[in-house]
Amino acid sequence: MNNHLQRISFSMVLVWLSCCLSAFAQRPAPRDEPAAPLVAATASNDRVRFISAGEVHSSRLQVFSLNGTQVFDSGVRLGNLIEWKLCDLQGSPLSNGSYLYLVTIKDFSDRTTQKYGVAQIEPDQVYLERSTMDSLPLAQAAALENNKQAEVISSIDRVGVAAMNRIVTASTGSDGIGGGKNATANAATDGAPDVRPEVAGTGTTNFLPKWTDNMGTLADSPVFTTFDRIGIGTINPGAKFHVVGLQGSIGAGTFQLNTSTPFSAFTAAYPAFEVVNTDLTDNNVSLFQFADAPSGASHAGIGAVATNHMNKFGDIFFYTKQPADGYKIRMGIFGSNVGIGTTAPAFKLHVFDSSNSGLRVETVATGGTLASFGGNGDFQIDGVGIPGGRFEVLQNGRVGIGMPLFTLPAFKLHVIDSGNTGVRVQTNSAGGTVASFGGNGDFQIDATGIPSGRLVVKENGNVGLGNPNPPDRLNVNGNVSLLLAGGGDTAVCQNSVSFRLAVCSSSFRYKANISPFGSGLNLIKHLSPITFTWKQGGRKDLGLGAEDVEKVEPLLVTYNGKGEVEGVKYDRLAVALINAVKEQQTQIDTVAGHLLEQKHQNDFLQKRLNQQSKIIKKQQVELTALRSRVLTTRRLKSVSRRIN
Repeated sequence: MNNHLQRISFSMVLVWLSCCLSAFAQRPAPRDEPAAPLVAATASNDRVRFISAGEVHSSRLQVFSLNGTQVFDSGVRLGNLIEWKLCDLQGSPLSNGSYLYLVTIKDFSDRTTQKYGVAQIEPDQVYLERSTMDSLPLAQAAALENNKQAEVISSIDRVGVAAMNRIVTASTGSDGIGGGKNATANAATDGAPDVRPEVAGTGTTNFLPKWTDNMGTLADSPVFTTFDRIGIGTINPGAKFHVVGLQGSIGAGTFQLNTSTPFSAFTAAYPAFEVVNTDLTDNNVSLFQFADAPSGASHAGIGAVATNHMNKFGDIFFYTKQPADGYKIRMGIFGSNVGIGTTAPAFKLHVFDSSNSGLRVETVATGGTLASFGGNGDFQIDGVGIPGGRFEVLQNGRVGIGMPLFTLPAFKLHVIDSGNTGVRVQTNSAGGTVASFGGNGDFQIDATGIPSGRLVVKENGNVGLGNPNPPDRLNVNGNVSLLLAGGGDTAVCQNSVSFRLAVCSSSFRYKANISPFGSGLNLIKHLSPITFTWKQGGRKDLGLGAEDVEKVEPLLVTYNGKGEVEGVKYDRLAVALINAVKEQQTQIDTVAGHLLEQKHQNDFLQKRLNQQSKIIKKQQVELTALRSRVLTTRRLKSVSRRIN
């Protein structure tokens, strides 16, 4: 029972202190002159804890002996909590006796507050007293004066006990065993308040008490405290303040805050929950994080950035930790824009995907609207450094794909391909329609600076290649390469004026200024056939040189647009050959006449020759007979001589 009462005393003081701190936290202090911090000291068997409530930047504890010698100095520490383990500067336990302690506090404006009190150290326990300057020994009073930094040094605001091995009665404040003085309960000197507890009940170690009735009865509350932590719903608080709710229990959430302020009257002056960061440096961050262990390593959290303390401007962001990239800010409100994947959104909603996983919008089932955009403003998908450079739909309904910087689509669908990869339309399999266009209007493919300069299909069906206004069903302005099939029986010619291809014509209906053409054999004789190799393709061939033919007869060659000799009218050579044949036939006829006359002469001569041959033969016979007679006469004469 004694231990229970001791714990109750400490618990009551902490409850009272907690209420004071809560009231202080909720009471709006003047912005120009913050209230001075309240300092409370709580004693246990082996230490004294000093807690400062209010705007506290740093704390310092000094302890002086009865002769005014400083025996302990914590040095300046950030925060509002100092624990003194009843030791000296070297960490050795102090001997029993009365010691003066001085707590020096500085707020963020560097304003100094100093509070003092007396600690009485006895075997296995310590007592705290509030005191006045007049009641202090002269040496300790001089130590206070020598260490004075504030305008006024005042007595400590609150003192308490925790788990002390003493029995305190509610009515007299005297020791229940062996009598004696309860220094903490009865130290009401010179106007110091009487803090004697008038309570009853039992409790459990480290649980803050609560009133169970209106008769002063205390019992355990859900609030559990340890050395420096508070737990609600847990006896193992993993942080300075640890709250555990009941899973699945309606109304028993871990933390719930309500405000009666309607949303229409929303103002930051009356929050249901407030995280205060007293560091007035611009762009400092306050974090609210979620973790699964008291190690301090969070897996997600919410942060607020005070971008401008003077004007109370700020941003808010959400961060998580992921295996791929660790801690990253995933989403936030920066200025008046919302950013996902970026901390510098340039639009009301700016999504930046560094992992290239993209943005997907889908519905659960077919039907409905996947995404809808209003009728005002343009819709665009940017290119690198080019707003709307990949895709944009203007408010007027025109659609642009690949538009360069500062270029808007001029048509219902305007496609510009800076990469020269073009547009491809295809079906998955054979058959079907690859592309279809309506019956109204022209279809055109422009040339540089010439609309329809490469291809146009006019509404009337005429097709122009290189001619924006084709007069024929197919009009080609330029060279045409054809791979012709075999088996044809009709020649094709080009009209040199209209450049149309047509069946070769020779009717007098198409001719004027008709005159005879007499060149023939002489013209042919001056033409020099050649063999050659075509420069393009390397094919061997034979023919005539157009330049040589032009020198003989210009009518037999063709000319290009520059007036240069281009080709030979090989079909026209037949006209010259007709004349040449005629000339040769005339010559042949003349020679034939001469030959006939010569034959007649030859026949006459042959006849005369035959006649002369007969005469000669006759004369030959007569000559032979004469020769015989002569020989006979000679023989007779010879015989006659012999005879004679």
